[in-house]
Amino acid sequence: MSEQHTQYDSIENALRKINGLLQEARIGGFDILHEDVGERLNPGDVYDAYIDIDRAPSSEEELGSARCGPFAAIFLQRFPSGDSSNWQNYIGQTFDARYVKGFRQGFLLTLPEIFAAGETHYFRGLYDGVMAHAAVY
Repeated sequence: MSEQHTQYDSIENALRKINGLLQEARIGGFDILHEDVGERLNPGDVYDAYIDIDRAPSSEEELGSARCGPFAAIFLQRFPSGDSSNWQNYIGQTFDARYVKGFRQGFLLTLPEIFAAGETHYFRGLYDGVMAHAAVY
């Protein structure tokens, strides 16, 4: 995977970039969108979570009283009366770590410059993160 990442200033530019990365992967023989990464999130999951928990979305990985990050929102929706101190453990046990890393970067609209073979879990998360960002914001 490229060490070069770029922060995109608009969802339109991020979508253009992620579509380019998907095409690059397909040319290389990888279909990221059909990659089995175990449990994954779609934009609707994240959007619905924020609606249900009545908190503002944040790109920061936090669990604040008025706002929180996307995985924290998912946890709060699934376990509204659960012990919130366990939310990071829950995410770590539920989702592939490479997928989570990609999702978080995609949600921040921070995308790698090139596709690298062998990082399909990461890129699947990246794609889902960009799409969730678009749905939520």
